[in-house]
Amino acid sequence: MISTQEFIEVTKDQDVLKAFGPQHLERLAELAEEVEFHRDQIIFREGDRHGLFYLILDGGVGLEIMTARHAVTLQTLHAGDAMAWSSLLNESGGAHFQARALTPTRALAFDGAKLRQTCDADPAFGYRMMRALLSLVTERLDVTRMQLLDMYATPGAMRA
Repeated sequence: MISTQEFIEVTKDQDVLKAFGPQHLERLAELAEEVEFHRDQIIFREGDRHGLFYLILDGGVGLEIMTARHAVTLQTLHAGDAMAWSSLLNESGGAHFQARALTPTRALAFDGAKLRQTCDADPAFGYRMMRALLSLVTERLDVTRMQLLDMYATPGAMRA
């Protein structure tokens, strides 16, 4: 666990936390654990039930999907980004992507079950968290959509 003041300082650039008040940031600080990943480390694999939600503090992480031949990077995340939103929904669902550290990466990890309990115990906190997650999911869908459009675009077709 890190102190509330340190948590507020290291997460000031986290878009996902912009709507959270000081009392909510204090609750999050109580649940946060700092973690580090080395370059090329697989943080979690597609389908894993790892149960952790992450806020990236520095470094870079590639979100990948697995094809029959190799991993395809859909999005690169950096400081200020969040990942593993599925861990907040329920314990039975697995990760939708594989996450690989592209550089040495430092993040805050949150136990998904404890975060869900906090959301249930404090509806105002839970509402802010679910809004933040919906925004995150929408962003991931948009990025995936753009990747699919690029993959299946007609060669030589003009793009607007």
